[in-house]
Amino acid sequence: MKNLQQVNQYLADLSVWNVKLHNLHFNVTGPQFKSIHEYLESIYDEAFEYFDAVAEHVKMQGQFPLVNSAEYAKLTKIEELGQEDIPQAKVIEILLKDFKYMN
Repeated sequence: MKNLQQVNQYLADLSVWNVKLHNLHFNVTGPQFKSIHEYLESIYDEAFEYFDAVAEHVKMQGQFPLVNSAEYAKLTKIEELGQEDIPQAKVIEILLKDFKYMN
């Protein structure tokens, strides 16, 4: 596969982003908690579908998709978050930044 390194970069970003989306999902705070919480779940479900499809495509090309969390951490350009409450406005800000990068 010609661009395996780029595809593995994308897999790393999708994997780390999925964890980050779960963090936001668990820790969002504010009056719109329920709607944002549910929206985040729909996003991480869709992100996982992309992750799975890309990895399967790599394998169908006779290559091995990146499957190591340590390698994902080295390759990703997604900024991870710590354990903290995250106000809903900050969650939206983070989502917009990450959507811009992922698209």
